[in-house]
Amino acid sequence: MSYFFFKKIISVWSLAALFVSGCATGQRTTDQISDHYKLNHDYESLVALVPELNLMMSRSEVENLLGEPMVCPFTGQCYYISDKTVIVYCLDESKVSHDTCQSFPLILVVSYSLVEQINPSPQDRLAGIYIGPVGE
Repeated sequence: MSYFFFKKIISVWSLAALFVSGCATGQRTTDQISDHYKLNHDYESLVALVPELNLMMSRSEVENLLGEPMVCPFTGQCYYISDKTVIVYCLDESKVSHDTCQSFPLILVVSYSLVEQINPSPQDRLAGIYIGPVGE
């Protein structure tokens, strides 16, 4: 076998080791986390994206990062759902579980400073964020 054959094998193994070590760390880019949240609406991705939000962002930048909101109950406020719930009320406090108690989903609520008073605009500015249970 030739020197170049062994060198090629070592290069392939080195690349494979780098790839595996990068995957093992679990470090994903913001775009990967954003894409994952848009597909799955998972809590872990949602909270990983919160540090990417800043009060200088426009509504269009927020929606580019998080996707379309689940609902906007008010012109200046939108909800982004997650797959996690928290218990908010139990009739029988001796049996606390998600099966016996009322649970609400954990939701990211984003508030905007409106450019126009009536209609939402892509230029509206992010004014605040809240993560917590939301329900009736």
